[in-house]
Amino acid sequence: MNQIGQHQEDWGKHFKLMADIDLGYHDGLDGRPIFNCIGTGSIYGNTYFTGIFDGNGKTIRNFTYSTYKSYSVAIFAYLDGPDGEIRDLMIEAPLVNYIGHGYCGALVGRSEGRRISNCHVIGGSILWDSNVGALVGDNWADIYNCSATTTVTGTDDIWSIYEGVHYPRLSSQTSVVKGCHIFYNNSSFDGNNPGANDLDDAIGETCNNPTNTYVNALDTGGVRDNPRNFLNPAPINDPYDFNRDANVNAIDFGIARDHTTNFITALNLISIPGDD
Repeated sequence: MNQIGQHQEDWGKHFKLMADIDLGYHDGLDGRPIFNCIGTGSIYGNTYFTGIFDGNGKTIRNFTYSTYKSYSVAIFAYLDGPDGEIRDLMIEAPLVNYIGHGYCGALVGRSEGRRISNCHVIGGSILWDSNVGALVGDNWADIYNCSATTTVTGTDDIWSIYEGVHYPRLSSQTSVVKGCHIFYNNSSFDGNNPGANDLDDAIGETCNNPTNTYVNALDTGGVRDNPRNFLNPAPINDPYDFNRDANVNAIDFGIARDHTTNFITALNLISIPGDD
């Protein structure tokens, strides 16, 4: 992965990951090299990954960024192009620990590509300024069947899957989000104006009804009727495994029960054209 980041001439090619990767060595600390993000961004211009990255169901662990970078930080800092796509990839225990500017996510900083699908972020934490998300920092692409269970901290525009789902920039592009599930902790450290930042959350929602986002007896009933345990572990995208521990049990039931919403308190639905 680091070698791909070093060779911009390859950013339009098709890659397939053949084994799990640990990026922990490339943390930029104590004399170790910093990871070369794939794609770059700055106030002076951007370069993009425009190819296809097939994660092949493999895992990238310990993506770490704890030193200064002026703009986007992610494994793929910028994704763009009509063919730009990332699919079938697991990101485990990412750590970004710097108040940087621009866009930041575990997988993609800013996405204007074609599609991100079947990608999941497990654990870890991301500390950034604004335009920060667990999966994608800022998104104009389609996202299918993705999930995130990550702590996200920022000053503004903090999102679970990606920044932009509530305020998509439809003037330039349209995007579709389908089959995505979240369970994450987000926080804001704007001490001068607590509660003023944009936070999204839908804890306990199983996407069981396309007409609303209520967390109610249907969600707790879904947990009760679809148990999972170590003999039959839940996949990462199981809609009833809210804490992503591979079990669907009383803990998940309690999560849904304790976060019930109604037509007044539920998240608003949005309509995003462009599903083709």
